[in-house]
Amino acid sequence: MRRVLFHVGGLRIWAYPVMLYVGLVCGFYAMYALAPRLGMGRVSASMAALILFLPAVAGARIWFVLDHWAVYRHDPRRIWRHSDGGMTLYGGLLLALVLSPPLLAALTLGFIAFWDGATLTMLVGMIVTRVGCLLNGCCSGRRSEGWLGLRLPDHRGRWERRYPVQLLEIAAATALLAVSTALLALDAPRGTIFVVALTGYAGARLAIDPLRQRPPTIATGRRTALAVFVIGAVLASAVGYFATGS
Repeated sequence: MRRVLFHVGGLRIWAYPVMLYVGLVCGFYAMYALAPRLGMGRVSASMAALILFLPAVAGARIWFVLDHWAVYRHDPRRIWRHSDGGMTLYGGLLLALVLSPPLLAALTLGFIAFWDGATLTMLVGMIVTRVGCLLNGCCSGRRSEGWLGLRLPDHRGRWERRYPVQLLEIAAATALLAVSTALLALDAPRGTIFVVALTGYAGARLAIDPLRQRPPTIATGRRTALAVFVIGAVLASAVGYFATGS
């Protein structure tokens, strides 16, 4: 829709990296605001979130590239091209989960409390970042002539009626954020927010993924990838909980 937001001199400012940055900033301040409600210090919780943004962004991109390796293997230079867009929450969450226990222990943060807060942080960031996907045309839906179709572009700028996958993911993330916020307000047991959001996101992706525009070789592995994500997240969470003792 608008891959380049504006120009500064001869420099093109791409929509996707801008919205990714805005999403990270919004997520950071969400953690800063929510930390006391979860029994954590603002500074330590925000610092942990800021540090873990790095492996989260790297893991999200790596998973996306591996998922689309049939495309990237022919042009490896595109892997870290910021204008292309394309990230998968699976990889970002898993890598951040695996690397978080020593960091949280060093900052004396509880594993469960932090990841309840991080869940809200990720949902806020995901809503904003998916706007970048919509503007960029990445993660686009496949062609649709039915009622659930809007005239949208893909990442190559080809316009046609498509399933509005990015909008559906924004709606799902918004609904999960609302539920998670309600659980926080109700003072649900620690870990509830993370579990509810994890299962809700997995269910949403299971429903939305078939609507994506994908080569057949990629589409056939979606259920396996989703299963790996859920199992990996559960195992990483269990290890993190026992490693930190909280």
